[in-house]
Amino acid sequence: MSTSEQARQMIVTLGEQAKAAWVGTPIDIQWDNRNLIDITARQTPYVDICMMEMGGGQLELGPKPLIKQDGYIVVTACIREDQGSAKALALRDHFLPYYELKDLSVLRTYAGTAHKSVLAKGWMCYPVMIPFWFTRVAQ
Repeated sequence: MSTSEQARQMIVTLGEQAKAAWVGTPIDIQWDNRNLIDITARQTPYVDICMMEMGGGQLELGPKPLIKQDGYIVVTACIREDQGSAKALALRDHFLPYYELKDLSVLRTYAGTAHKSVLAKGWMCYPVMIPFWFTRVAQ
């Protein structure tokens, strides 16, 4: 059984492992609800990682049933507009194996799915969404 905070901490741990294993220009991670990267001044690519809890359900009956919480880990590689996609896709491809198809004590993940790139404030953003789930006991 896990909590949302335990799942978030595992997601951060996996992201930091991927960051440490990256070969080349050091990469930074923008975590959800943090303002760690100044995108107005930055020129080099970065990765944005967030956890989106999307649903869940009751798995059993009783006074304190087991609950399944579902969501997505969204890993988005961001590169300045007009710089092509190769570096961003390489970043996304590097981070993806750290998250998909994992059976960890805190959460489990499925295969990731790439989504359409989006232009945001001068940055082309290439997201991949990795479904996850964990169980908790109802209070």
